Amino acid sequence: DGIEGLKALRRLLLGVVRSFRRRTEPHAAELSAASVKPIRLGRTMVHLLIRGASRSPHVLVNVHENERTSVESALHVLRDLDGKLIALKAQGSRNVVFWTGWRPHVFDPNRIFSDGGIEATLRFHASDSEQARRALAGLRRAILAEIESAEPELVIALHNNGLGHYEVASFLPGAPREPEAACVHADAAADGGDFFLVTRLSAYQSLAGRGYGVVLLRPDAHDDGSMAHAFLHAAAASYVNVEARHGHRDQQCEML
Repeated sequence: DGIEGLKALRRLLLGVVRSFRRRTEPHAAELSAASVKPIRLGRTMVHLLIRGASRSPHVLVNVHENERTSVESALHVLRDLDGKLIALKAQGSRNVVFWTGWRPHVFDPNRIFSDGGIEATLRFHASDSEQARRALAGLRRAILAEIESAEPELVIALHNNGLGHYEVASFLPGAPREPEAACVHADAAADGGDFFLVTRLSAYQSLAGRGYGVVLLRPDAHDDGSMAHAFLHAAAASYVNVEARHGHRDQQCEML
């Protein structure tokens, strides 16, 4: 309706304004990226920063550029772990802005892993068009191809969250995300924002009781376009989302 349309337009304008702000610090992955893969979205270039062997049993992926703690933790762990790190580089924010002609588009990079997710994130930011959808489908293909080229056994999504925004309690009975969870293990001694989201029961059983919360995603959970859903039914690679609060580097290193 009209109010929701105005809210979406406001999100679009905020995204565009933020994209022009000068970044005050480099993305941590820039310091160690072995290669840079450019990807064109309309008139805008974004890049995949890639560090590590072309083939690896572990692929770690960061798509939210402002979640720097996760990348710093990954770089620290990769000193001793055989792994490949893929990080999306755009304007330094969570959401990415790109232009087709003179029209701006804003999207959440962790909502592009299904066609429905692409449409939803573009509509949420008053940015939907066929040209924009095709561009984001191309970005999705590029990210998934880079992951799959490593022939990994395990895909690890790297994320950080803010206080009260996304935590294991969100999946408990009566909470907003309860329908998405098949099983939830909440560790009373851990910060609720430091938890694992997994797609296989074996991973849930392995991680539960290790000092952090664990959520097992339901096989029929609503497809929000996140990377978790892209690997929900994958036969080859297991998937784990390692979530930690912004700034919880020690915890995220331990989790990894």
